[in-house]
Amino acid sequence: MLTARKATVSIALVTLSLLLAMPAHVHANGDEPSSVTVTFFHSPTAEAKWVHFTPAPPGDPDTWSIKLSLPCNIGDFSCYAGASLHNVAGSAPATPPSFDFLSTVASTSSGGSPRLHVDFSDGGSTELRPLVWIANVWTHEDGSGTDWDNNGGTCGFRYEQTYTVVLACHPGATVTGVIVVTDPAWLAGPYTHYVDNISYGNALITSPSGVCQESDGNGDFQGDHGKGNFKHDGDGCLDGDNDNVQSTDRGDGHDFQSTQVDTIQYNDLGNTVTITGLGTSNDIPVAFVFVALETGPTTPGWVSFVFSDGYTNAGTLIDGSVLLH
Repeated sequence: MLTARKATVSIALVTLSLLLAMPAHVHANGDEPSSVTVTFFHSPTAEAKWVHFTPAPPGDPDTWSIKLSLPCNIGDFSCYAGASLHNVAGSAPATPPSFDFLSTVASTSSGGSPRLHVDFSDGGSTELRPLVWIANVWTHEDGSGTDWDNNGGTCGFRYEQTYTVVLACHPGATVTGVIVVTDPAWLAGPYTHYVDNISYGNALITSPSGVCQESDGNGDFQGDHGKGNFKHDGDGCLDGDNDNVQSTDRGDGHDFQSTQVDTIQYNDLGNTVTITGLGTSNDIPVAFVFVALETGPTTPGWVSFVFSDGYTNAGTLIDGSVLLH
């Protein structure tokens, strides 16, 4: 084990040297710049995240779905939950976007949710949404129909339009943002929408991008350069939380807080996760490489910190745990 740990620290040092030589922005999980990725947003009591859900909609190659859950009462206008699509800026796709959704409650009015909302560079927008909810049945919201509402551009507000008409309302404009959101708790009270098979341009979004699995940990460790502590959350692709690594004492009395997570890589054979990015320690900007070995049934976890300010520390957990599955 000692040899493996030394090897892991050596790899981390090499990774850090490569990180410092790389451009400032690196796509997490090996995503190409042209790929569409998803992050989540929601009001304090709501929930937005990837979950395994069955039955899957027709044509879905996996059991992943986006869960948008609103626990709010009827009349509450402050509830919302959604997913932001990234790397979509530019020309609007020629093929109409579409998506599938399942509602846990029925409603004769959808209240405009769930909707795929597209913002344009001219300040206008358009939204694809259903008219009704059918409980516990997957519904295909086909963008080739007339379920588009237009806002702004040269047309102002127009209800129940085709995608072609909507695009004509925004001549020369480009797409600046795309989200999928649900928010009419005022209409139906507590409910959940599952969203899947989001089609946008050449992308079909059916599951988290890259490797997405449980990755949490916290505790104290006895390092080779001092006793320290750590806390990490690397599964934001699942639970919607911000990926981060932090420590109130790295082992040298200095704290650390990540400000940007660039890559998260798993080694299932070694039961480790490696997280790289940028942060601050003692109010000084640093790059970092964090490696964590999962806690076993009879063995403690192990963590390693490598920072661009020259400080390193690695050791076995005294308390706490690392969970990677």
